[in-house]
Amino acid sequence: MTDKEFRQLKRSELIDIIYEYQKQEKQMQEEIRKLRAKLRSRNLKIQDAGSIAEATAGLSGIFQVAQKTADAYLEHIYAAGEETERACEQMIKEAKDEARVILETARREAERYGSTHTYERPISDSDSGEDDDGGDEFEYIDC
Repeated sequence: MTDKEFRQLKRSELIDIIYEYQKQEKQMQEEIRKLRAKLRSRNLKIQDAGSIAEATAGLSGIFQVAQKTADAYLEHIYAAGEETERACEQMIKEAKDEARVILETARREAERYGSTHTYERPISDSDSGEDDDGGDEFEYIDC
């Protein structure tokens, strides 16, 4: 409307026009409020997405460190197991050597006291329930 047309309107018509403009303004203010809330919500979601990505990256680093620690622990366990196995094998070898010495000493003592009925019988590991390793072990028996 032009200024001339507004001047020709009655006061009640002008009040109606103002009232309609005020209603539209309130509606627009409400729409602006809703749009701002929506924008804030989206911004929060974007920030959260960034935070989640950062947290994921941080967790990935933690898991890598944990995996390296677990791998190192397992290596230590395997090494300790191998070391223990070597020590056990050495102890078994020493025990067999000591048994040979004891048997030899016993054979000499038996000969010294005149036992003529002693003979050597090979000890096979099958007697003890173990596999034969081809060892040169003997058992001395008096008859």
